[in-house]
Amino acid sequence: ATKPMDYYHAAANRSSPDALNGLGYLHFYGDEVERNLTTALSYFKRAAELGSGDGLVNAGLMLRGGMGCERNISEAYGYFVRCAAMNHQSCQYNAAMIEAAGEPELGIPRDCDRAAARMRQVAEVGKWMWPMADGLKAHLAGDDATARWLYDHAAAMGVAQAKYNAAFLHEQRARSVRVGYDTIYGNIHGTAEDDDGDEGHGDESTDGWAAALRRERERERRTREAAAQVREHLRGVVGEDLALVHSLGDSGDDPMKLSGALSAEMLRHYSTRIGFDPSADSIDLAWAALHRGDCAYFGPRRLGGCEVSDHRDALREYVEAGRAARAAIDAGKDAVDAAPLLARALYSEAWMRARGEGCGDGRDVGRARRLLREGLPQGGGGA
Repeated sequence: ATKPMDYYHAAANRSSPDALNGLGYLHFYGDEVERNLTTALSYFKRAAELGSGDGLVNAGLMLRGGMGCERNISEAYGYFVRCAAMNHQSCQYNAAMIEAAGEPELGIPRDCDRAAARMRQVAEVGKWMWPMADGLKAHLAGDDATARWLYDHAAAMGVAQAKYNAAFLHEQRARSVRVGYDTIYGNIHGTAEDDDGDEGHGDESTDGWAAALRRERERERRTREAAAQVREHLRGVVGEDLALVHSLGDSGDDPMKLSGALSAEMLRHYSTRIGFDPSADSIDLAWAALHRGDCAYFGPRRLGGCEVSDHRDALREYVEAGRAARAAIDAGKDAVDAAPLLARALYSEAWMRARGEGCGDGRDVGRARRLLREGLPQGGGGA
């Protein structure tokens, strides 16, 4: 025996899981010792008994393949499930493979939903997850523009969680541009431009607007070339099927309008995708339906909105949002999240029914009042 083997055995005798797993590898591959699969399996099992994730997966693989023992799918699955509970990705994958096929005669029913959930977890921790990590860092550092781009990138690669993070940031951006443009950006161009170059004649507020205008003009100059790259980024993420000309065509090189239109377009894209996501819970579905309803109701009146206003679609989405939010509350979901969504859905539906918008039978003030009475205790805010 060599010195390294002596150390391995000494550590194994002290019940070191890593040493036991290492001895299993050596006997499995015949490295430094004669190859012996039965001995390798015994070492892997001893490591597994001590809670080693690698020991569990290695023992499971040998049992599943009948290496060093008779083939035993049931026992292998038990090892994989124990290991998967430790977030060991190889175990998640192997447990999913057994669940996807099923072994009914061994008491393992086919469970495609569980298998898919495991596969998704495996997919979401690979090296392709770097945009998610960098996106979080950018968001925490206050650089939401970079965070939005990184989450879009991750979502385009199929990372399920990325679309939720991206949608949250695009929602914030689209709203801030929609609400703030006329009161902030419009005032800069409408008020301060008249005073630009006429120093000494403006009050402190006007001087502030003039300075802000100069900063904005410099920002526009720097972002004029970037505008084309933003359009290309959007085209790469959501494809040519979304009406880019409609949503961005009126923005020109105005950086704030362009950014707001991009976020509104991406928000519309993600709210549609979330609606078809089988893993989306009722709160997610309510949120997505509300945004689709807003898009259909306001149409092109909102920056980056739907191409046409369709009140029937809007009403249907608001009703669906209310149904999903009620389901969330009934299921005991966090009322802090679900109640405001329900309130918004009820207020929106009540508004449309009171005005007879999207309703085949005209105005229904009585129903609108009932919806408002249901919504008032839930609270909520405007869009």
